[in-house]
Amino acid sequence: MKVGLGLIGCLGVLLIISACSAPSERLTLPIGALEIDGAERLVETLKAVNSGLQSYKGIGKLALELTTGQQKTRIAWIGSAPGKLRVEVLAQPGGQPIASIASDGQWFYAISLHEGRFVKKKATRSSLKRLIAIPIGPQDVYTFLAGRIPILPFETARLYACTPSTNSTSKRDPTSPQLILTLKPKSSRYFSQKIYLVGDAVRKVEYFDQSGKFLYRATLQEMKKIGGYSIPMNIDFSDDKQASARITVERFWTDVAVSPSVFQLSPPESN
Repeated sequence: MKVGLGLIGCLGVLLIISACSAPSERLTLPIGALEIDGAERLVETLKAVNSGLQSYKGIGKLALELTTGQQKTRIAWIGSAPGKLRVEVLAQPGGQPIASIASDGQWFYAISLHEGRFVKKKATRSSLKRLIAIPIGPQDVYTFLAGRIPILPFETARLYACTPSTNSTSKRDPTSPQLILTLKPKSSRYFSQKIYLVGDAVRKVEYFDQSGKFLYRATLQEMKKIGGYSIPMNIDFSDDKQASARITVERFWTDVAVSPSVFQLSPPESN
């Protein structure tokens, strides 16, 4: 029962205290006024990715790298539009649920069956921070698992091309980003997100708060066609404080039947 208890401990704490990144590259300047129109069309294209996928379920692994150490556990999840998610932490061996988190879009729930603790609070875009040390919410995780990226409200979109530095003799890595799409909200000097693309495929996304402070990045890897949709088999989340989380997808089902009540948890019954 050792595997997964670290995450249960995190649940306990929650319930108790209820430019291109590579140095050899640079950003070219925008090519002209048409660039903005092209960027906005790209945003619409990204919003349309897997738009028909309304529900899913899956099983896999969660690996956390925190300042307190590494934690690994098996998880199962189910999601439904718009942004509803439930995740079960599974005991090893046995596979029985030992902890649960869920969000119905309005409320965030967490239960530690091991400790008999329960929490219900307003869902936010950072509801999972106390569990995985990364300021991300269930709705964003739902979107990434669906093979899409969360697009925040914006006023200005710009598209930049990544080119090798003139003083670099190294060859371009074919997996390095070729384009960066930046989004700025209304009346803001700062980016709310940067989207890195190789061809027409998103490689990673970075999110920032209203003051321009970096929040987290998500990297989608090993895309696979399942039920006609392109689904990432690995999703990496990280912040700037050495915290990271990786979801590894082992099995994934699309367009599953799901009841809305699945995303609402109740306090565990007392003995």
